[in-house]
Amino acid sequence: MESFDDFIKNKNHSLPEKEDLNVEVVLEAMRRCTLSENHLEKTNLSKTEIEISRKNLLSFQKILEIEISDWALDESFFIYNDEDDAICRLFLFSRGLTKNIFIIGASRPLIKFVNRDIDTYLFFEISNLLLDNLINTISKMEVKPSFLSRVGGRIKRAVSRTIEYIQK
Repeated sequence: MESFDDFIKNKNHSLPEKEDLNVEVVLEAMRRCTLSENHLEKTNLSKTEIEISRKNLLSFQKILEIEISDWALDESFFIYNDEDDAICRLFLFSRGLTKNIFIIGASRPLIKFVNRDIDTYLFFEISNLLLDNLINTISKMEVKPSFLSRVGGRIKRAVSRTIEYIQK
């Protein structure tokens, strides 16, 4: 079974170089990283953390289904991210012949992966929805300003990395 993180880092897999990857190749590789009982046995996450991760990702999926009306959400499934010991969810969007993949982490609203030629407007719509969701979640929690600053910095870095990746 291929590791999600090995795929992301482009190590130890028999796929073409990242520049040659199309959505179908990525989708097939990620199907091999689908969350399984083996992953759940080796994770350090508690059962409660696993359930919260799943619940949050499914909740976010409902938001995507409502808010992203000009794209079809063709497929979605859970993935285990071994490096972060986190549960993620893959979303496959299509419009006509165009397909785009988004992988979002559950433990923090980070974009883990998008295909290189992702539709820019779709990327920004999902990014904005992630930010809105995070703000709504944080506003319900009692947190210190320093926590909010750290979260904001992480989001900024994640979006910057993703934009750099797309522009390569």
